[in-house]
Amino acid sequence: QVGYKTMLAEDWDKGVFNWPNCSGYRKPPTTHYMRPFQLAMGSPSRHLLEHQGKDNCFEPHLFVNDYMQQFMRAYPDSPKFGLAWDSSLGHDYSNEPFHADGDYLEFFRRNKEELDNSFLFFMGDHGLRFGKMSDTPAGRRDVSNPMMHISVPRRLRDEKVLMGNLAKNANELLTMFDLHATFVDILEIFSGGKETDFSKTVQNQNLRGTSLLRPLPSGARNCKTLPIPFQYCICSLEKQTV
Repeated sequence: QVGYKTMLAEDWDKGVFNWPNCSGYRKPPTTHYMRPFQLAMGSPSRHLLEHQGKDNCFEPHLFVNDYMQQFMRAYPDSPKFGLAWDSSLGHDYSNEPFHADGDYLEFFRRNKEELDNSFLFFMGDHGLRFGKMSDTPAGRRDVSNPMMHISVPRRLRDEKVLMGNLAKNANELLTMFDLHATFVDILEIFSGGKETDFSKTVQNQNLRGTSLLRPLPSGARNCKTLPIPFQYCICSLEKQTV
């Protein structure tokens, strides 16, 4: 509605918008949609399997990174929003992502000019849900407390209030509703007409979260107040024998 070009790319044929039993979309939801390639990647076709894997040293996350790079460099005069989701790299094994550190470092360096003019959210959706590590106290907490790093456009990195808000909010209990509110905040700021004084909390009555670019509302933030379902709560509760 406000002129953004959009992209959705994944490396898993099931897809985050299809798993476990969603039917997906009748029409492509974005300007660029990697779904046909996703399905081909998941195909048992012998011909396709011969063109991927260790013989070519080209793993699924590299296809997604390449697609993302092409998208970022297209439409130089249009705002863009892209979602690139790499599932296969580390979904099943906690040690797998480390071997791709160099691939992501190269991607970030190669696209530094575009990323310096962008908000970048580098994150996961959940931790490892099975295996020995998930049975440890740290592993159980990690399941519902995934990593998230945020990089803001270079021209905003000297905004002390904005950067202070992000640093403070990084130590708070956050939800995906807050992340959604942040996306809406970014959209409204750069589409014009939105309060850009980052010292003010802007409450959108149509949203359940608060933008991370601004101060969070005062008061306790816990699983009860946000609210977060019990099975996803990572709060440490005091227990007393009665």
